[in-house]
Amino acid sequence: MFGPFLTLLGLADDPSKTHPPTTPAELTAAEQSHECDRRRAQIQRLAAYLKAAHGRSSRKRLVENIRLVSEVVIWSDRRNPELLSLVIEVGLHQHMLALLHTSKDGAVAVQVLQTFSIILDSVSDPKFLYALFSNNFVNDLIAAPIDMDSDEIVPYYVAFLKALSLRLTADTIHFFFNERLTDFPLYTTAVALFDHPDAMVRVAVRAITLNVFRINDPGALEFILHSPRCAHFWELIVCSIKDSYDDALRIL
Repeated sequence: MFGPFLTLLGLADDPSKTHPPTTPAELTAAEQSHECDRRRAQIQRLAAYLKAAHGRSSRKRLVENIRLVSEVVIWSDRRNPELLSLVIEVGLHQHMLALLHTSKDGAVAVQVLQTFSIILDSVSDPKFLYALFSNNFVNDLIAAPIDMDSDEIVPYYVAFLKALSLRLTADTIHFFFNERLTDFPLYTTAVALFDHPDAMVRVAVRAITLNVFRINDPGALEFILHSPRCAHFWELIVCSIKDSYDDALRIL
């Protein structure tokens, strides 16, 4: 999905080039050290900028700095995973969440959602992902104030939810489903959009529900099947089946 984006970063093969891309092994030790220092400074600058950016930065500059977060995170994941701990330490993820709460600009919300989606789709380091999901951050992000009436923002929000659902495993389900509070924001937020007027949103919601169902977690399945908060989803499923059955009868 993000192949061209990764190619621009020099992190994926570009079939239009006849020579192989430069790899860390081809750099001298001094060059590798210099690049790591540059990226470390970039992470710290981005954190300082995003922390202070609320309401005091131009849209273009703010959106570009949010985009740079995905670039530096992916570079760190591929080239120097130790820098990922600095990303968490300086709170880049927390600063982007704060922007969703404070910014009223749809372009900013779209870029934050797209940045998180790219990171979720591209990063492979499990320690970083666990740190990103921990302290209920992932559920706070899902519950961030999103303009659900915006045709521009909703598709990016649902794409972000889908990217999250692809990270669901038996080992990560506890980050998403709070059995003590019987709360599963990823699932309940997605199924609330089951009958959204946008067909692409509906397709993404169905993919999310399937990704949830494949995790055979007893507590989560109990919530899905019996929680009153999920009842509307099952009613829609029954109505959808009935409508399909009626259409089939009319054709016959």
